[in-house]
Amino acid sequence: MRTTILSLAALTLATSAAAQSSPSQSDTPAPSPAPAETSPLQTAQSEILVEGDRERRRTINAYIADIMEEESSGQYARFDAPICPSFSGFSENVVAFMEQRVRDVAKAADVKAAEPGCKGNVLVRVVEDGPATINTMRARHKGAFGTMLPYERRKIAEGQGPAYVWHLVTSTGADDGSNRDEPGAGLSNDFGGDGGAYSMLSSDMFKTGKSNTKSLILQPVRQAITHAFVLIEEDAALGLSPLQIADYAAVMALARSSGDTEAARRVSTIRALFDTPRDEAPELLSDWDLALLKSLYAAQTNLRAGQQRSAMTRMFEKTLVENESEGENDPG
Repeated sequence: MRTTILSLAALTLATSAAAQSSPSQSDTPAPSPAPAETSPLQTAQSEILVEGDRERRRTINAYIADIMEEESSGQYARFDAPICPSFSGFSENVVAFMEQRVRDVAKAADVKAAEPGCKGNVLVRVVEDGPATINTMRARHKGAFGTMLPYERRKIAEGQGPAYVWHLVTSTGADDGSNRDEPGAGLSNDFGGDGGAYSMLSSDMFKTGKSNTKSLILQPVRQAITHAFVLIEEDAALGLSPLQIADYAAVMALARSSGDTEAARRVSTIRALFDTPRDEAPELLSDWDLALLKSLYAAQTNLRAGQQRSAMTRMFEKTLVENESEGENDPG
């Protein structure tokens, strides 16, 4: 499957206008042809195209269902607030590039991003030992795990690695934007420094955001990602380009993945960065990666996951078709 070559310029600049058609050789308009009857062959071709579209939609819908993590509320979560990427543990000369790359990916996917100098909520760090770092954070920086129960935090530490990803998700009122964890919600700015992380626990951890929604279809709350963490072990990061790491971090942080590696292998995706041999690893995010992000952030949030998925499938397909069309017109 074709991988979109999304350079920094391609992510930040609009596509060029379509070439103008050549002037007519004659000023005399050609007579309009009589409408032709639809032949059985044309009808058959049309039916084949429709069936092909349906098959692609079914494939896309199944992929979204497999790759997306559904919250306990039966919804898909995404960032409500503008994202703010923050990389640490990397060489200073590449940190700025990687943070800007995440912003560019967000822009291409129509995800809001805060201005540089903001407080990080997409936190990416390279570490020597993933489980040891997570266990230290569990003991000294519990705010990094929000309202997760002990077994959930332990599950993260016991992951296969070499990348460890988790998100903090809160239920937010669908109409007034109230956060169920206010006013106790907060997060230490130092991610890996010495002590001082604020507790993400509110006085009532089961409190839901207030909402006046009265509908059999619309839900009273939506699921908002407040922070995303991506830890990558040093040995696995060696030999990878800053572009690969930044794109992986962007795709994994902006959408909650179910961890279904089989689903990831069915298409070209940067999610497979650490699951494939180094010489076969994807060089950057793919059409499917960008389409997933764009469709997630375009879909209405106060719906059930099945309804969100239907809306996402339409935008997903539209994005793929647009990318394919641009690829056909690209002389490079």
